[in-house]
Amino acid sequence: MLPLITLAVASVLSEPYDTLDAAALAAEAACAPISFHSGFEFGGAVIERGGKFYFTRATTSHSPQHIDLRVAFSSDYKLAALYHTHPGTHESDRWFSTADVQAANTFRVPSYIAIQYENGDVRRHTPGITPIEHTATGETIALGDDLMAVAVHYGTVTYNGAVCRVRAERGSDWLVECGVHLYLLPKADYTEVQQ
Repeated sequence: MLPLITLAVASVLSEPYDTLDAAALAAEAACAPISFHSGFEFGGAVIERGGKFYFTRATTSHSPQHIDLRVAFSSDYKLAALYHTHPGTHESDRWFSTADVQAANTFRVPSYIAIQYENGDVRRHTPGITPIEHTATGETIALGDDLMAVAVHYGTVTYNGAVCRVRAERGSDWLVECGVHLYLLPKADYTEVQQ
């Protein structure tokens, strides 16, 4: 849940990605393991400049159910998306909360969540496109699109004896899905990508 978002504090940027989804998947892969282990939500922003996408370093408010996100960037960048984690283990943790939906609508950008309940799967909510639902208590929530189900499949690599799906390129790394985990692996060490 993202109840407060202010664009105010300097952030470290990732390497460039060619697509918004690839940057968001890499951002979630970088912060989901520590979020799920600690039980705290982590999150950040994806920004765009010159057709390339970068993610900011994830931060946390040390809460299992919300994050106060603060991100600053120069005027030659544009806010492209928000990302965060849902480290809970209940079915309701699959959903974008009312605050998540409101934040995406306020900033008019997609929002991404990595969901522990779904073994780290990533979902995307796009304002005006993703269907929303209204609960009996009047909350506005959204299930979002399962990004792992629509992610680009570049091929497979063998990592620690397991055959893993290559989901995206990140500069000199592959974003690789192995079972329920996402890893960034150096392309130089995994040049034998099987189609």
